[in-house]
Formats: sequence, structure tokens, C-alpha cells
Amino acid sequence: MRQARLWACVRSAAVACAAALSMWAASPAMAQDAPFSAPAFGAAPCWESAQPATVEESGHVLANAEQRQVRRVSLARGGKAAVLALSAGEMRIAYAAGLLVGWGETGLRPDFSVVTAAGKSALLAPFAFVGDLGDKPITMLMNCADASGWSQFADEAVALLDADILGAIARRHRAGARLLVALPGSPARQETVWDIGALAAAGDNASHALIARILKASIDLEALVPPEASGHGAGRLVERNRVFREVGTGEAFLWPDGMAVGSGMVHLIHNGVLFPDESDEFLTRFKPADEDKPGVWLVPGLVLFKKGQAAHAQVRFASVRPNLNLAAQRTFDPAYLKGLYLWAFRQGRMGKEWRTRLPSLSAP
Repeated sequence: MRQARLWACVRSAAVACAAALSMWAASPAMAQDAPFSAPAFGAAPCWESAQPATVEESGHVLANAEQRQVRRVSLARGGKAAVLALSAGEMRIAYAAGLLVGWGETGLRPDFSVVTAAGKSALLAPFAFVGDLGDKPITMLMNCADASGWSQFADEAVALLDADILGAIARRHRAGARLLVALPGSPARQETVWDIGALAAAGDNASHALIARILKASIDLEALVPPEASGHGAGRLVERNRVFREVGTGEAFLWPDGMAVGSGMVHLIHNGVLFPDESDEFLTRFKPADEDKPGVWLVPGLVLFKKGQAAHAQVRFASVRPNLNLAAQRTFDPAYLKGLYLWAFRQGRMGKEWRTRLPSLSAP
């Protein structure tokens, strides 16, 4: 019953539903000794906001400064609910990272009432959830981390979750916003979904340590994190989606079972070279057997786009362009991460990348 009420609240994507979730409310005070420590990125700054490379970009940078001031005024007046969904995507999560930070520079990025992430995007989601406060950690992770592999990269992402970030996540959760991440399934484990905000709001070291464990498991398909590991009911098992067995389905998005799109804004960032769901061929043969099956929470971007159309919501998506002169040289390539981050950051600060229609579907 408690879980049913929680996920009903998530489906509404409304901040006002926080009071209905009192059974998920945490202790009011955040623990002061959370088990996270600052990463050793060195004393010298490793990133300064990129100088404009073109006249067009220069114009956007000047306009952005004024727009950020306008946003400060508009935030005080409130606005429509906004949802951000980050797909899985291996090293291409750097695309989402750069796009989000560049978008923040425009002053037009909303404060999201719901953030979902699948796979390695879980490493970005906590920072995206807290808005401007999360931009510096995202930038440091992509440009300053001294990682030689995914395991170290995940460790450094966890280290950036300091008391300020955890406190901000907890406050937003108590206000009704939701931060959900999915650990994709494998032969070694079932798919699980976790309410990171609930764990942050719990305020105890065990819950904070579990956040670290979940985020580290996002890069390791062999790592087991059973839902019963949380004493706060913050995790649950979900069904595998058979459509991902097909070639060309694209990266998975997390969308809670039955979650309504609503009348707000939905932003999908697909961390793939292509958005395969755009192709006529895929749309012709796509038969979403599990699209509306109860318990299936990981879905292709096309499913979310169609749900948005049906609800007459404003849905925007972005995906890595296929003609970039960037190529990873190995499974974990820091130079590629930095290069893709910088490219996406420039696009984000210029307000580019976002699209509102798929070629074979009419716009909402």
C-alpha cells in the first residue's frame, strides 16, 4: 500500500504530493557525517567555461547572462512541472553532461520535478536533480577526474556527492520532487529501480552508503543491490523489456509504470550516436509487446515520445549527432569524455540540439 501511494505520487509529477508520502518521510535532519569525501582533483582549476568558438556562440553567451537574470525572477513565480529522462549510454553520458551544463548557462533550464536515469546516467542524475548546484560537480567529473576506468570514475562521482548535494536532494524530495535511477538487468541480476531522494532524505549513514553502492552498481552489471537492502522501501524489482532484444531499439529510458506525462514539459536526452527510434524502418517493425505491460519500467525513447503525444504534452528530445569527429579509442577514454562534453556544452549554451518531432510521427 505504501509503495502504491509513492508511485502514484511519482506518476503525478506534482510537488504538492509530498504530504501524501508521509510514510516515506525521513528524519528531519541530515546526518553530518555522511560517508562521502571530497575527491582529490588537485588545487589548480581544471576547467574554465569555454570561450566562444564562433560569432554565433559569442552572441548566445552575451544573451545568456541577461536570460539568467530573467530566470531568477520567473522562478519566484513558479512554472509548469518539468521532467528530465536520461537514457543509458556508456561513455556517451558525457553528451548529457555537457548539454545539461550548457543549458544551465542559458538560464532556461527548469528545476525538474522528476529526474529519471538508466544505467551509467545514474552517475549524473543526482547533480541534474539539484539544478545550478550540480553543474560544477558534473563539470569536474567529466573534465577533472583522474580515472583510468569505470570503477574509478564511479568512485569519483560518488565522492562529489558531498553534504551540500545530499542535503539539497533531501530537501527537494521532501518538497515532492522525485529522483529515480534504474540498474539494468543482466544474467547476474534483475532490473531494479531506486528512489535516491528517499535515501538522501533518510539522513542516516546506512542510507547514504546505499546511494554510493547503487551508483557504483550502475557501471557494473555483476553488482547485486537487492531492494531489501533499503530499510525505507526505496527499491523495487521491475520486469525486463523484451523489445531491447531487437537491433536498433536504442538506449533505455526509465519511466515508472503508469507515470502520466501530464501537461508540463518532458525532456529526453538519448545518449546514443543515433536516436534509432527516428528511423522509418524501426517505426514500421516496432511492436512494443511490453509497452504497457505492468512492471516494465525501462522503455525505448519512442514509447515516451508517443505517450507525450497522446497526452498533448510538450516533449523535447536530444541525441548525439552521427557526424561528430569524435571516436573513443578504448572502453574508457577520458579524452573522448572531455571532447564530447565540450561539444555538447557548446551546443547547450547556444540552445541547440533540442527537437520536437520524429520524422515519421507528427509533432505534438
